[in-house]
Amino acid sequence: MQGGVPFGEAVRDAFYSETPSITVMEVVAIGTDVWLAGEAHISEPLFWAALAFSLSVGLIAAYPVNVALIAAGVKEGMGNPAERG
Repeated sequence: MQGGVPFGEAVRDAFYSETPSITVMEVVAIGTDVWLAGEAHISEPLFWAALAFSLSVGLIAAYPVNVALIAAGVKEGMGNPAERG
């Protein structure tokens, strides 16, 4: 919206550009976490280790999705905001 895009269009753009990568990240992270520590309790080190590991695996799984979205022009890559025109 900072670039003058109307609210509805900004929401629509955010939905289409973020949903695929977030979905892949969450499915992989939650699946890995449940697989590794499904019965662990919050007070156990296994719970926290599995959580950290599963989020890392989710990040790695979502990376190619983000690359594909950028290549397809659905999403913009990261850049220096000061260099944007």
